[in-house]
Amino acid sequence: MEAIAIVEKLNKLDYTLIEHKLSEDGYSRKKISEMKNEGLRFIALCATKKGPFTPSPLVDEFWHKTILCTKLYFKIADICGNYIHHTPNDGSAKARAQDNNYFWDGIQAYEDTFGEPNLKIWGLKRRKKMMNVQKKYQLSEVADCNGGTSACNSG
Repeated sequence: MEAIAIVEKLNKLDYTLIEHKLSEDGYSRKKISEMKNEGLRFIALCATKKGPFTPSPLVDEFWHKTILCTKLYFKIADICGNYIHHTPNDGSAKARAQDNNYFWDGIQAYEDTFGEPNLKIWGLKRRKKMMNVQKKYQLSEVADCNGGTSACNSG
């Protein structure tokens, strides 16, 4: 199944508990809706495209809440055709650099599939600014703007 069809099916599930947990964490309804939209697209990409991919911190937050709702997460896995594994990194500089590469691979897959991502949810303005700094000063590596969160693998 293609990513867009997966997102359509994922959107039919009930995310009330996740939305409630995110609101308890101080996120607005609008922000939660955006996080959910981008989070479901991220999950669909992980299920259908060759990864791994690293989410933005806000997408990762939605994903974490979803994983904790195991009955829902198993329904998601069923729709996706496989279980999407969450793989946190060890926090090392090498792992953060690898996550940064996985992030950009995911953004490319996202753009190829869905078009332009939500810049606020994906933190792209900040990341693009960091990449410009890297190019301007010819740095071999820029600190990971993602905080070294995690990556996904399907299967």
